[in-house]
Amino acid sequence: ITSEVKYGEGSRIDLLLTAPEQPQCFVEVKNVTMLKEPGCVTFPDSVSTRATKHMNELALQVRQGHRAVVFFPVSRMGASEMTPADIIDPRYGEALRQAVACGVEALAYCAEISEQEILVGQRIPIRL
Repeated sequence: ITSEVKYGEGSRIDLLLTAPEQPQCFVEVKNVTMLKEPGCVTFPDSVSTRATKHMNELALQVRQGHRAVVFFPVSRMGASEMTPADIIDPRYGEALRQAVACGVEALAYCAEISEQEILVGQRIPIRL
């Protein structure tokens, strides 16, 4: 596991996972904090051309034979699903959908937060 590795067009991937005889795995982490409606969280909470660029670059990595994952830790209590924030940034929503269609894996997990630690909790579905 290596963090902040340069790749693509002037970007840095949050995590690059490598193992013998396995494709490289590019992991982009996007923290989700915005509540759209009870039980439903959304990302991004503002227009993010950088996040859109990351989705396009992850899709390119898949086309080049690598594995790519966008990981959404949800730091909002009571979340049961996640969606892209199309009202805030429709370009990001479209880039996420295209990346997933290309083979980028999208995973959302609730974060269990206490004063002592932050743990990965329950996986929640992403409604595209």
